[in-house]
Amino acid sequence: MNAEVDNDDHRTPKDLFKNLDMMFGPFELDAAANNKNTLCKKYYTKENSGLTNSWKASRVWINPPYSNLRKWVEKGLLELAKGNCEKVVMLLPVDTSAIVWGRYVYDLAEEIYFINKRIKFHGPNEVEGSSSPRSNAVVVFNRNYVNRSNHRPFQYMTSKGVILFPQKSLTEFLYK
Repeated sequence: MNAEVDNDDHRTPKDLFKNLDMMFGPFELDAAANNKNTLCKKYYTKENSGLTNSWKASRVWINPPYSNLRKWVEKGLLELAKGNCEKVVMLLPVDTSAIVWGRYVYDLAEEIYFINKRIKFHGPNEVEGSSSPRSNAVVVFNRNYVNRSNHRPFQYMTSKGVILFPQKSLTEFLYK
């Protein structure tokens, strides 16, 4: 395996981003990108990290590195709480038993859109004709919603886990 390949470089398909930008944007900042895959004029790279810099933008897009997912989600929520941005939209791998989902997504997301097909990511990790081994969801965090004291708008807690209410589908935007 090539030591130069970045296992976290999973480039968001442009058509997916374009439709999400129409729904939730316009996005002003791509918080985890590189010079070849950025989707916004303003962006952060590994060298100029979105984990250490302020996200001063109204609407932020992020397809975070999955190897460090929790830190990126926490950073997005911190930036919202500070008032540095109004909305953060994240493309996250679906693992509903993970801490990121249990502590942050279920409690603080304004909206969750489960994508009903595996995404074909672009970039150095792309294998021709292959799709992501994981399901993904678009998770929307909103400053006014994150700062509310009463959360959990679409779920019930049970002894077996969380029951989610259905969300709107992205099908009409993604799979025309």
